[in-house]
Amino acid sequence: MTVYVSCHGGLFDTRPETFVPYYMPTVKFYAKADENLYQSNELGALARADLGIGDANDTYAAKGTIPNYVLTPDSSKEAAMATFFEPSAGSLYLIPKVTALCTWDGKQDDGVTPKRCDPEKGMHYCSGLFGTMAWADSKLQDEVVMLCCRGIIGRTNSASRPLGGDTYTTDATSAFSDRWTKADDAGKAAIWDDPELPEGTKVTMLTSRAVSNWVAVRQARGVAASYGDLAMIAYVESPENKDTKEAMEKDPEIAASLARGGKQVSDFKSMNHEARFATWPTMSDNDRNYLGARDEEIGTWVRNHGDRARLFDGQEPQPSNDQYAVTAGRVGEIWGGIATGLYGLTGTQADTSDVGDIAQAYTAFMNDVQSLTNLTGDSVDRQRAAYGLYQAGADLGSAIAVYQENQDEDNLKSLHAAGENVATWMTSIG
Repeated sequence: MTVYVSCHGGLFDTRPETFVPYYMPTVKFYAKADENLYQSNELGALARADLGIGDANDTYAAKGTIPNYVLTPDSSKEAAMATFFEPSAGSLYLIPKVTALCTWDGKQDDGVTPKRCDPEKGMHYCSGLFGTMAWADSKLQDEVVMLCCRGIIGRTNSASRPLGGDTYTTDATSAFSDRWTKADDAGKAAIWDDPELPEGTKVTMLTSRAVSNWVAVRQARGVAASYGDLAMIAYVESPENKDTKEAMEKDPEIAASLARGGKQVSDFKSMNHEARFATWPTMSDNDRNYLGARDEEIGTWVRNHGDRARLFDGQEPQPSNDQYAVTAGRVGEIWGGIATGLYGLTGTQADTSDVGDIAQAYTAFMNDVQSLTNLTGDSVDRQRAAYGLYQAGADLGSAIAVYQENQDEDNLKSLHAAGENVATWMTSIG
């Protein structure tokens, strides 16, 4: 069965060589030597693989010499496109990390002594595509089609237009892009939403910059309405949108949302502690989630004070001459909410949201418990109680983290046991 390898590729100008292993009958390329491969042509090759994609530009046989190309992974977007067209009569392989066909780094059984790949035997012992990767994934031990660029690294390389003889997938993409560019926004929407337009065509056309930019802008316009202006900032700045970021920023609707979100950040940043403490509970969950991520100083404030502001509904606890007693009272109030939440858990995956809320309250709880340890003065009883509670709280934090990963009955029992230990120490801090 043919395996189609999707990745980026290139060759150093020193033109290093290696050899095809005996367990790969042939290695084929559908781009010309020293040229790149359009992504639309790669998708076209995958789409037509079951019907036959014509003669390869170059074919290398088992044990034959082959240029030693450097390979790098597709982006998540490129991988998703390639996966959509995975042939039924073949299999798709996505390069997981930067590597090469051969890395010449094999080791003997002692893990130290170098073991050179052997051209005469057709054996690769290295960690490259022809070595460890091929042994770890047996589907690579078959006919391999490389869907990657073959240009020289560091140069501006031409791109191979023909694919499988005389087929030009890029021409079809260009024609669509030209028609698309001439249409107004309503016309673009009509083209894209046409029920007769196959999904495979949509995926291929996303390799056109004009199309992908329009789709990205269309999707982004709804973010602010659904999640708020701060979410729009996070969306536009996401690494996944780096290729379409410029197009989104030029859209008037998105630009206005980004400006509003930026003002929210600057306004909150200019507030003093008391104003932040009062404002925080009035904000939407989405704004709270995104605000701390936009500024390091705000993020620190959120971690230290945000959960407490919510628990006390924006009202700072009143000062007292006995700060230990005040803090102990605050710890008790927070613990009451945590304890209620703990015993409302069910030991099932339905607890995901509830245990997340408990984890947030726990952060505020431990911040105040730590403050409590600094307010004990010379009282041995207070010292013993505060430090005992702090240790019990640390154990509870570990149990919460485990339960967040896996909500089952056994982990719930451990969580309850840790909670009961905290409850015992809570009786001693008054």
